[in-house]
Amino acid sequence: MNSEKWHSENENCNNGGQIRQFYAGKKILLTGCSGFFGTGIVEKLLRTCLEIDKIYLMIRTKKNMTIEERMEKYFQCPIFDTLHKKNPNFMVKVQPIYGDLQKANLGFSSEDCKLLTENVDIVIHNAADVSFTTRISSILKTNVLGTKYMLDLAAKCSRLKAFVYVSTAYSHCYNKRIGEKFYSPPCDLNMVEDVIRSDESTLDGLSEVTLRDILGEWPNAYTFSKSIAESLVENFSRKTSIPCSVFRPSIVISPYDEPVSGWVANVNGPAAPIIMINLGVAHVIPIGMANALDIVPLDLAVNCLLATIWDLTVHKKSKGSQVYNYGSSLWKPFHMIRYHATYFNEVKKHPFEKMLWYPFIITTNRRYCFLLLNVLIHIIPAVLADLVLMLLGKRRRALDVAWKATKLADPLFYFITTEWILEVNNSQNILPHMNPTDYEEFPFDLGRIDWDRCVSQYLRGIKLNVMKESLDIAPATKKRYQTLKIAHYSLCILFLLFVTFLSYRIVCSTCY
Repeated sequence: MNSEKWHSENENCNNGGQIRQFYAGKKILLTGCSGFFGTGIVEKLLRTCLEIDKIYLMIRTKKNMTIEERMEKYFQCPIFDTLHKKNPNFMVKVQPIYGDLQKANLGFSSEDCKLLTENVDIVIHNAADVSFTTRISSILKTNVLGTKYMLDLAAKCSRLKAFVYVSTAYSHCYNKRIGEKFYSPPCDLNMVEDVIRSDESTLDGLSEVTLRDILGEWPNAYTFSKSIAESLVENFSRKTSIPCSVFRPSIVISPYDEPVSGWVANVNGPAAPIIMINLGVAHVIPIGMANALDIVPLDLAVNCLLATIWDLTVHKKSKGSQVYNYGSSLWKPFHMIRYHATYFNEVKKHPFEKMLWYPFIITTNRRYCFLLLNVLIHIIPAVLADLVLMLLGKRRRALDVAWKATKLADPLFYFITTEWILEVNNSQNILPHMNPTDYEEFPFDLGRIDWDRCVSQYLRGIKLNVMKESLDIAPATKKRYQTLKIAHYSLCILFLLFVTFLSYRIVCSTCY
């Protein structure tokens, strides 16, 4: 970075960027840096908070890679391209530290433990097992006991100014209106440890009946574990003077503006069903079109998180821990029916190269109707397609794809057919404390978002980053799209003619 640019950036900081000034000189311990949201946090801190002192990234070794090798590969991700150009020496601010949430004392060496407890100013505990299918013992060990270990570490940190736990808006999703407050957890740590022992002592884990009895009002082990972890933070805050908070974002999608609009890292979240739809594999979607889907862009959610830490430390008035919700349901609702046309116009402009059928959807929020339509529109055609492939001597795969789509929809059914209202007063009340520089550097006001633009960017990001396809559409792809469209509507017409003929024959036979 040249001296003129460095001087300009620091002059901006001194001219009133309160949030950026707050992070100047701070040492932060972050868990979950390798996840989608964690990556956004790391990138934002290093690109915007130039005067930050150090970010300790807690990571594990993986696939015979050291933590240093993982970091090298991690920072090759396209989301860091802007950072590499703006601040190529950013790595001096980063220190990877081996840690494991499932291990007592987090698996830290004595040297690393001493380093952290003597230096860390802020802990952002973002790591979690977000799977809906992992065994409950593993999820509880990571999400609950891991949080306990993080709080134990926080209690030893001599300089700690804030402990922030990144939860989820759905940690207490049995409530249809979720306030910015703590709710009663489903159980205590003693029961958590009993459940872990019981699950691990059984070869295939606890039975579905037993799990359902344990989970109670919670739809899965993930939300169950997050609710318990929140209660640990609340209990910890009562015993310490350290400011603590819980940050609850809703469904986080690709960045709206920075550093790369539309960037998508993997198929988590809505990306997987969108890929299935755009490939022409999934056509029946278990969702109410009139429902509001609570989504928030990655960059705005990260900005809000960092602003809440500033608010918690500088403006906190009440004792105890604070809850900040961040979602769009009240702030700027996203209704599926309103943006249906935008979605399919984008699909038409940028069709996938490997489409298997013309993309269309039928929506329903009733489980039995979904299952029936799924059999008629997914399973039966897949069986017929596999028969044709078998006769042609080719590999049968249609039924496998259809079954994967069905399995994908099942655990998500509850979340995409239910509508929640997420209260966001605490997050919104930060905005009046922000000055123009804060607004420019850490924007998170959802009221200003253009959802049409957001939808288009997200779909293009999936095509570019996940499907690895160019936005420049090849003639062959255009031809494939048009051919599949003609085949689809031709089949629809033939089906309607068949139904009409069948109805006519039934009516005639009844009359005579």
